[in-house]
Amino acid sequence: MLVERDWAFKLAPQASKDLTLYQERAPHNALYDKSAKRYVASEQFEPHFLKPDPDGYLSRLRSVAEGLIDLSDSWITEFPDTDIALTPRRDIDSAVLRTVLSAVRDNRSIDVHYQSMSKDRPDPIWRRITPHAFGYDGFRWHVRAYCHVTDKFKDFLLPRILGVGEMGDGGGHSLQDALWQERFEVEIGPHPDLTASQKAVVAKDFGMEGGSAILTVRYAMKACPSAAVLRVLTQAGLHIDASSGWEVRRAIGNGVPPERILLTTQQTPDDLAELVGLGIRFNACSLSQLVAFGLACPGQPVSVRLNPGLGSGHSNRTNVGGPSASFGIWHSHLERILDTAREHGLKITQLHTHIGSGSDPEVWQRCSGLTMNLVRHLPDVTTVNLGGGYKVGRMSTELSTDLQRAGEPIAAELRRFADKEGRQLHLEIEPGTFFVANAGSVVASVIDTVDTGKEGYSFVKVDTGMTEIVRPSMYGAQHPIILIPREPQERPTKEYLVVGHCCESGDILTPEPGNPEGLLPRTLTEAQIDDPIVIDAAGAYCAAMSAKNYNSFPEAPEVLLATDGTFHLVRQRQTLEQVLQNERIPEFLR
Repeated sequence: MLVERDWAFKLAPQASKDLTLYQERAPHNALYDKSAKRYVASEQFEPHFLKPDPDGYLSRLRSVAEGLIDLSDSWITEFPDTDIALTPRRDIDSAVLRTVLSAVRDNRSIDVHYQSMSKDRPDPIWRRITPHAFGYDGFRWHVRAYCHVTDKFKDFLLPRILGVGEMGDGGGHSLQDALWQERFEVEIGPHPDLTASQKAVVAKDFGMEGGSAILTVRYAMKACPSAAVLRVLTQAGLHIDASSGWEVRRAIGNGVPPERILLTTQQTPDDLAELVGLGIRFNACSLSQLVAFGLACPGQPVSVRLNPGLGSGHSNRTNVGGPSASFGIWHSHLERILDTAREHGLKITQLHTHIGSGSDPEVWQRCSGLTMNLVRHLPDVTTVNLGGGYKVGRMSTELSTDLQRAGEPIAAELRRFADKEGRQLHLEIEPGTFFVANAGSVVASVIDTVDTGKEGYSFVKVDTGMTEIVRPSMYGAQHPIILIPREPQERPTKEYLVVGHCCESGDILTPEPGNPEGLLPRTLTEAQIDDPIVIDAAGAYCAAMSAKNYNSFPEAPEVLLATDGTFHLVRQRQTLEQVLQNERIPEFLR
C-alpha cells in the first residue's frame, strides 16, 4: 500500500531494493517527485498486493471515531472529517463477565443478582442460572442460560446482572434449549412500496440477489444420515448435500423435498435422469460425469465441481483439494468443461469447490478468490458453493473454525465480485461435522484389562471399537474418553491404551494425533470390568463410517436425546439374523 507522510528520513539499502522491486511489480503505481524528494501515488494507481475493502476501511474509521482504538494504532494515514451516532455503551461489570464466562466453560450454575424489567419483579432478585452461551443482537450482549427459578431457558442482559454469588452444579443442558439450537433462514428484501429503481439500489446496498439475500446451508448428510437427525435438521430449514444416489433416496424417504438436495458423488447413479426428474440438482465432479449428465439430461442446468488447485485438511486423508485429490475437475480443464456444456446444451448455473476439513481460513480465502476468478469465465453461474470442512475441536487442545473470521473475507470477496462484474452471486456452504460432531457419544463398557509388563502398556478393552468408530484407526483422530466407576467411589488414575473389541490390531481408540500407527496412552480413572466408558464427540463420521458387522458384531442401537430431556430409540440393535439375512447358499453346498 502506498501512503504519504510528511516525514524525512534516509532509506536503508534494503528499503531501496524494496522500492525497486515494487516498481517492477507495479510499474505505473509510484512516481518519484523530484521537488518533494519522495515517491507519490500516480493517477493510475491500483492496489497490487491488497484488495480494496470498503467495509474494512469504514469499520476502522468507526472504531477510531468511537474511541475504541487510537488513531496512532490505525493504518488510516489521513483521518477525514467524521461524525457518527454513537452506539450507547452498556456498562458490563468485568468481574460479572469473568465469573459468567467461567460458569459457561465449566458447565456450572451461578447465583446472579438480576434486575428484570418485568412488572412482576420491579426490584432485583437473586436467582440461580446455568449459562451456556452468549448472544449479541447488534446493540446488547445477552447470556443464554437455564433459569432454575422458572425452569426455562432465557436470555439475561449482561448489564442487568448486578452481582454474582456462589457456583454450583449445572442445570439444564444446552442441547435442551430448543430455541437456541434451532436455526432459521432469514430473508430480507426491499420494501414493496418502493419504486423499481429504489428497490434496485436497496438490493445493491444489502448485496441481495433477485431482490433478496439468502445464504443456503446444506447439511452434509454423510456425517450422520440417521433418519431422526435428517428430520431434525431439515425441519430447521437446512438443505441437503448428498454423496450418492442412495443418500438421495434416503433423504427423500425421510421427507426432504427433492429440490432441496444437491448430489455430489464419486459414482454416478444409474438412475440419474430419474433423480433429476424428481427435482434434485446434480453437481458434476469429473468431465465424464458432465458428459453422462449431458446424455441423460440434455439442455438442463447443472453444477460443476472444480478442484481449485489447493486444499486443507487435518491429515492427507481429509484433504480433498489440490493435485493429490481426485475430487472435482482440475481448474485448468475449464475449456473442456465449456465445450462439453455447449455440445449438450447444458447451462452451468453453479460452481462448487470443496478443499477439505482443515481449519485454516487463509486457505479458504485463497480458494474463494480462485473460485471468483473461475466464475468470471462462466457467465450463467448464479450460485457459488464453497463446500464444508469447518473444523470442530473435539478435544480441549484442538482448535475449532472461527466462522466469523473465516466468513468475513469470503463475504468481502463476493461483494468485490458484484461491484466489479455487476453480478451478485448466491452463496452455499455444506457443513456436516460442524452440526453433529459434538452432539453424539458412544456409551460402552469395560470388558477386560490387561498389561504387557512394566516396560509395556496397560490396556482397557471395551465392547465397542471400529465397528462404531473407525476414525482413530483411519486418521489418528482424537476423541475424549471418560471412564466412570460403576459404583460411586474414589479411585486413582492410571495411563491406558484403550482398544476395541475387534480381532484387529488396528482397532485402537487412543492413537497418536494424526498418526494411526502410533500409540498415545490416556490418563483415566483406574478401570474395572463392567465400568461404563464414554467415547465422546462421536456424532459425525462414526456410526455412518464404521467397519459395520466386522467379526459379525451386530450394529449398535442409537438413542436420541430430545430437547425436553426424554430419550428415544431411533435405531434398534441389529440381530444376528439381520446380519445374515442377505446371504444365500448355492445348491451345490446344500
